[in-house]
Amino acid sequence: DGRRKKKVTKEDTGGLGLIQVFEFVGHVGGIESVGSSPAGCRFCSGGWDQKVRVWSIDEEDLAGARANASKRQRKASDGDDGEDEVGGAGLQQVETTALDGHKQCVSGVCWPEENLVCSTSWDSTVKCFDVSKGKLVSNLIRDSALFCLDAARGGGHGGSLCLAFGAADGLVATWDPREAHRSAGAPGQVALATVGSYKSHKAVVSAVRWSPNSPFHFASCDYEGLIKVWDTRSSMPLHTLESHDGKAFCLDWFEGGLVASGGSDSKVATREVRVSSAVG
Repeated sequence: DGRRKKKVTKEDTGGLGLIQVFEFVGHVGGIESVGSSPAGCRFCSGGWDQKVRVWSIDEEDLAGARANASKRQRKASDGDDGEDEVGGAGLQQVETTALDGHKQCVSGVCWPEENLVCSTSWDSTVKCFDVSKGKLVSNLIRDSALFCLDAARGGGHGGSLCLAFGAADGLVATWDPREAHRSAGAPGQVALATVGSYKSHKAVVSAVRWSPNSPFHFASCDYEGLIKVWDTRSSMPLHTLESHDGKAFCLDWFEGGLVASGGSDSKVATREVRVSSAVG
């Protein structure tokens, strides 16, 4: 939240000596999601102010901020009490672009291509923006509030751009915005062009994540504490894993087929999942 500042001490970082380098100020209200560009020098964020904001990091600013952080670390090791105010610790950065269009909280963002940012919202839409022009290029309207979003690494089916998103009604869906057909007379609007719909969750789908090893597989988690693993070539989940006593909020894949998730039970759960990306 760009309106609040917080004190950070050595103890807050677990003794790792982490010091803030930048502070990005612009959002009004909570921030729900962030995503980095493919090149890694920019990122986007979405939150309760209904905005998708785009940020960039200048190389000269980064070098200066690192030098400043090193000075603060040396000062702390020389006997300073280690307390630092986050709001004044790092160089403040302002957004380069604010992307408008959502009517409610922006719940998920991702940056799958260098000039393409995608977002989901509680307003039941998936939107894709051309960052270079600051314009909406695709808009998919659903029937329920959307809570999460992810893009397949390196392209989905046959190299296409494939997005996965989860909804409040338990539906998980995938969509390629480049396959969508524009509706006549409605700039930015597209006809429903869902690649696939996957219905098994009985509660809010809180997170989705594509496998880094397969363009066909992704995982999702929900407010019942369940993780489901999907193959886009089937409408039924490959696996349903009971992972949390309470809500599951987030998940990610790791090399070797491990899926990790975090929940309201204050636990991080890991599961080994075996999937095959073979065609046929």
